[in-house]
Amino acid sequence: MISVIARIVYGPAYVSGLPGLRSAVWLVGVAGLLVMALPLATGP
Repeated sequence: MISVIARIVYGPAYVSGLPGLRSAVWLVGVAGLLVMALPLATGP
């Protein structure tokens, strides 16, 4: 869910033109995807 929220927030962050904010939101989105993918990589 974190990655979905981060993707929604990324749009306004991109339009605002603040590079640091845009990068931070992108990193949160990627971290959310990695957290979701971790159980798939480690197995049962």
